[in-house]
Amino acid sequence: MNTTIAIYSHATRKQVRDATIHDLRHVGLEPEVITIQDAPPSQIANRRNAYTALVKAYDGNPVLMLEDDVKPNAHLPAWLTWLERYSTTVTTLYAPVGKFYNAAIRPFVEAGTVPPRHLHGLYTLQGLRGWYGAQAVWITNTTRGSHHQRQAIHNS
Repeated sequence: MNTTIAIYSHATRKQVRDATIHDLRHVGLEPEVITIQDAPPSQIANRRNAYTALVKAYDGNPVLMLEDDVKPNAHLPAWLTWLERYSTTVTTLYAPVGKFYNAAIRPFVEAGTVPPRHLHGLYTLQGLRGWYGAQAVWITNTTRGSHHQRQAIHNS
């Protein structure tokens, strides 16, 4: 697996962050970059911290950007391997709210159950306008954004 794992966090969240690191190690993954923000929490400071983690983590390979309070599934390493092999887009690995999914997959997401095999795969999330968390986002090295998008991220 070539994905670099990065976590961005705040100094006040040490216990939460340590639990996430422990859980990642339990499923065989090691965070390679951890940025810890000391400034008072704010949307701008949080974004800058996440951006700093991404810049430090990016070495030409994909990056899995994590908030500090995720609970990784035992299948996460296999998902990352699959994404490296087949995906060319940014992929969120956390969106547990049913409204983001189409009618076929929504009942399984809402019930927290495994969908039938014929529904396994990646889905384009719908209605993300009201969704604010990043939680776990895999960013491939083949992802290309416009200059405007990159500049907006850089300036945030």
